[in-house]
Amino acid sequence: MSLVLFHPEARYILGMTLQRTFEGIICDYTPYYCEENVWKLCERIQQSSKAVIQEFYAVFISNDNKTVALWKQQASDKENGLIVWVVKACLASFALIIYSIGYNNYKHTCDAIICHDYHVILIRKASNLVSVFDFDSQLQFPCTFYDYVTHGLRPDDELQKQFQRLFRVIPALDFLETFASDRSHMKTTKDSNTYLKAPPPYPPIFTKDCSMNLPQFIKMELTSVPGQILNYENFLHFFRSD
Repeated sequence: MSLVLFHPEARYILGMTLQRTFEGIICDYTPYYCEENVWKLCERIQQSSKAVIQEFYAVFISNDNKTVALWKQQASDKENGLIVWVVKACLASFALIIYSIGYNNYKHTCDAIICHDYHVILIRKASNLVSVFDFDSQLQFPCTFYDYVTHGLRPDDELQKQFQRLFRVIPALDFLETFASDRSHMKTTKDSNTYLKAPPPYPPIFTKDCSMNLPQFIKMELTSVPGQILNYENFLHFFRSD
């Protein structure tokens, strides 16, 4: 096993919100805030078309071990874009470790101290095409579901069990109505006003009744927030383009 320390600051300017466009819609993008990037895109799509938004689903990717393997990710310096998001609490120190995985030969023997244990993407399931919006991917924005599964996810049976993914699939309208984040998960300490990574420039996302439920969306065993929990095979079946 080899590992490389990578500093995302070399790729991103901290505190800068980048932008992409989709069918004339401006998509705000702040690195390390994937859930908010997806929420803001859902908001803009709804403002553009209340009919089209019904074709979209927010998808949380995580697992019980909080070790999510993804490929073709911007944060990776590997040729194949491999990154494994792993989390371990250790004081207030955080570092990003990118693993070179040998699929089923990979052995998790190193403590990885980072601030990500999940990823969030947006999927559009239209009548004739399924598209994936991953702000952090090296693939096209959006790309086809086939390309994302083939190059970004890759088959679960090639991964050891601790890296296999679960998917919380949420209709975009439900996500807009229920998701809340006070960004406390990105603070250096609970009571600090200092962030591990610069937050988006707009205010935190709250609902009428809640200021923070991000952890509930990530924990796949919980039913207190909306979404179907699917394994890899059922996820493929759900978004299969007939």
